[in-house]
Amino acid sequence: MTLDQAKLLARQLLGGDAAALVQLKQAADQGEPQAAYVLGLLYTAGKGVEQDPKQALAYFTKAADKGDADAQFWLGQAYLKGEGAPKDANQAIAWLQKSAAQGNMHAQFSLGTLYSVGDSVPRDWKQAFYWLEKAADQGDAAAANNLGRLYMMGEGAPLSYSKAAEWYQKAAQDGDGVAAINLCGIYQAGKGISRDYALALQWCFIGDSLTQSGDKARFDGQRYETFLLQKLPQDEIAKAKADASAWLQQNKSKQQP
Repeated sequence: MTLDQAKLLARQLLGGDAAALVQLKQAADQGEPQAAYVLGLLYTAGKGVEQDPKQALAYFTKAADKGDADAQFWLGQAYLKGEGAPKDANQAIAWLQKSAAQGNMHAQFSLGTLYSVGDSVPRDWKQAFYWLEKAADQGDAAAANNLGRLYMMGEGAPLSYSKAAEWYQKAAQDGDGVAAINLCGIYQAGKGISRDYALALQWCFIGDSLTQSGDKARFDGQRYETFLLQKLPQDEIAKAKADASAWLQQNKSKQQP
């Protein structure tokens, strides 16, 4: 059974076709990893079935044992959070590493984050950089932002403001609000990039729209914005607002719901 076939059965189940669940379970019991993976998702979310973390864990395990990278990621997350089984950092890291080694972007980002903060593993900046770069190269905007931060700190790689600016730019263009605010700060300071107060303010406005109230990054953005509003004439402030609004309008698909 292919993943598309398993997803089709899941949609049929959500549409009220109880026989689809029987087919998925039969396929999973016959060793079809895609069916087991989709069942794990359904039991995790409680869609079409009663939410059951233990059942989800069991189905993810079936698929993960068959080498399914997506299931390995979800299994790692389950052990990390203690969903369906007690928390187990060793199991979590082992499954995330298997998934990441197969190229799963989410597992790569998760490992990079865990290594950077020392959660469930000893802090290891080189490992953090390695996995975040892998995820960023696949288009993960949050990973690209965090990679920029590592370059700013000189952790896991030599300090490089220009590379930090490059990764912040990539992440911001992909709709990461924290990166937009970081890019604002870099344009304001002129680190690794030519100082440009007008562009800095534009990215501050964008970052303010893309972040949530209470986010630490938003407080940083407000601090940058206060400084920039004092430095720029009214016509440049108005243009920065207009350019930010145009960017947000053109990039709606990149914004978080």
